[in-house]
Parts: sequence; C-alpha cells; structure tokens
Amino acid sequence: MKPILVAGATGNVGSQVVAQLRERDVPVRPLSRNPPPDGVRGDLAKPETIAPALDGVDTVFLMLSGAAEALVPTVSLLGERGRRVVFLSSGAVDDSVAEQENPIGAWHRVVEEA
Repeated sequence: MKPILVAGATGNVGSQVVAQLRERDVPVRPLSRNPPPDGVRGDLAKPETIAPALDGVDTVFLMLSGAAEALVPTVSLLGERGRRVVFLSSGAVDDSVAEQENPIGAWHRVVEEA
C-alpha cells in the first residue's frame, strides 16, 4: 500500500488523522511546515515545496487554512498528482447557490471548485 499524504499533519485534525491511520497500520507521510521527525516539510501556500512529498503517493488527506486563492495552485497540483484527494470542507458551503453568503462557506467553496 502506498503512503497517504496527510497535509496539515500537526494540526488538531491532521494529527488525529495521522494517529488513526497509524493505528490501522496504514503507511502515512505527514506533511507540515513543522513536521514530526518522520514527516515531510512543506507549505501549502508554496506548491513547489509540496511536489516532492507527492512522490509515491496516490491519496492525499487535505485540511487547509489561509487565503483560499493562494492555495488553489497547490490544490490543483494535488489533484494532478494524487489519484484521490480527501478534502475536509465545511457544512457552511451551500451547494444550491453560486455566491456564498457565509464567509467560511465562501472560502471552502473556492477550494472545492479547485
């Protein structure tokens, strides 16, 4: 089984994803700006730092923070290089409208569209 790249691996959700995958003996590649000793350093706002982490990976678990527009190139790269991208989005996204009224929904919608 190929490792699953967990972007945001040291955050509240990402660290739990890493721990639960490891409990199930699933190979994990933690990605963070400040990674654990067995992780990979990368910044989602800088796609060039993410590309090396994608070698040998076909699944990415993605949690994002920051300016959504700045992350679109990284999300596009993940989609091109990963066979499967699991994105933790928000229930604030209203799929029935194009223009999101909720700012959290608007942020997540930009990433979902990418």
